[in-house]
Amino acid sequence: MSDESSEQNIDNSEDEIVIDGDGFELSQEGSTLDFQEKVNKLKKKLKDTIKEKDEYLNGWQRCRADFVNAKRSEERDRIGLVNSVNESIIRDLLPVLDSFDLAIQDNDKMDGVPEGWRQGFVGIYFKLLDSLGRRGLKQIGVVGEKYDINRHQPVAMVDVNKVELDDTVTEVFQKGYMLSERVVRPAKVKVGQFKRSE
Repeated sequence: MSDESSEQNIDNSEDEIVIDGDGFELSQEGSTLDFQEKVNKLKKKLKDTIKEKDEYLNGWQRCRADFVNAKRSEERDRIGLVNSVNESIIRDLLPVLDSFDLAIQDNDKMDGVPEGWRQGFVGIYFKLLDSLGRRGLKQIGVVGEKYDINRHQPVAMVDVNKVELDDTVTEVFQKGYMLSERVVRPAKVKVGQFKRSE
């Protein structure tokens, strides 16, 4: 009887069915054709899974790129707004700077002001210029620099006797200002013009 039961165990073990993790049935006595079919199904499932993964990855990368671009655009807009506000405030302060310039250049009136007051007045002017300079403001329009149509507004032309003074600023009537490489107000200047004597 023990021989019969061992034979039944052997017969049962040959018909045993194993289910793998993907839900495919693999029998120990399955044919080669069944095995190849199962391999093909697994390959197709793997290919589909890889395709789905790539679609998710591409979608995620597009979303990330859109986010980065939106962030850059927002930063660019923010900087543009800050520059616009700065320029507006600085335009409002230009007449104040002009008044300081005129007062400092009027030597007759400045001589009548006590020395302490004069130093304080000039000190305030330079502190204001320094504060605006840290925000990107630069004065333009200096005697001797070459005339630049973008930075200078010619108010008058004057004849000069040297070739090297041709197209140079000979006098500044009103200082100009630039903010971050952009002209806020051109300098009003007198420009030298060389004429050859005949």
